[in-house]
Amino acid sequence: MQAYSPRLPRLPLSSHSAYKHSDKEQVVEGLAAGADDYLTKPFHAGELVARVAVGRRIAELHREIQAKNRSLEEMALTDALTGLPNRRAVDVWASRELSAAARHDFSFWVVMADLDSFKKVNDTYGHDAGDTVLKTFAEILKTHTRQSDICARLGGEEFLVMMTIPTGGARTLRSSEYESNLKIRTLLLGAARSRPPPASE
Repeated sequence: MQAYSPRLPRLPLSSHSAYKHSDKEQVVEGLAAGADDYLTKPFHAGELVARVAVGRRIAELHREIQAKNRSLEEMALTDALTGLPNRRAVDVWASRELSAAARHDFSFWVVMADLDSFKKVNDTYGHDAGDTVLKTFAEILKTHTRQSDICARLGGEEFLVMMTIPTGGARTLRSSEYESNLKIRTLLLGAARSRPPPASE
C-alpha cells in the first residue's frame, strides 16, 4: 500500500466477515500504512457512503491545515510593510544559493542600500510619508531584481540585494543596469519628496 496522502482517503474493504488473528494483523498493517478506516464484507451501503464522507472531511481538514501552514510560513518570511522578503528569508535563500554558486563557480554579489536622511523624512512629513518612501523604494528594488535573485528589507531603512552572476560580462552589465535604474528612480523620488508646499493664498 502506498504512503498516506491527504488528497485521497483510503478505506480498505475486507472479504472476511469474521476476524481471525491474521485478519487483525492485516487490519493493523493497513492502518499503519495510511488507511483511515476499514469495512468488512458484506457491508451496508449506507455505512460505506458515510465512512467515505468522513474520509473526505478528514482530507479537507488536512488541506486546510496545509494551506494555513503555507500562509504562516510566507508571513514569517515577509516584511509586513513593504511585502519584501525579510532577514529570515535572506538567511534561507543565501544558505541555498551560496552552495549553488560555489558548486557552479558563479559570482555572488551582495548590495546594501540605506536611505539617507530617512529620519528627517519621518520628522518633517510624518511616519505615513516615511512608510510611503519605504514602500516606494521596495517597489523599485522588486522591479529591477531578477526572479532568480532576492531583494529584502533588513529593518528600518536598510535594504539588501543578493544576486548570482555566471559570467564576468553579464556581471558588469547587470551591475551597470541596476545602478543606473536605481539612481534614476531615487532621484525622482527625492525630487517629489523635496518639492516645497504650495504658497498659501
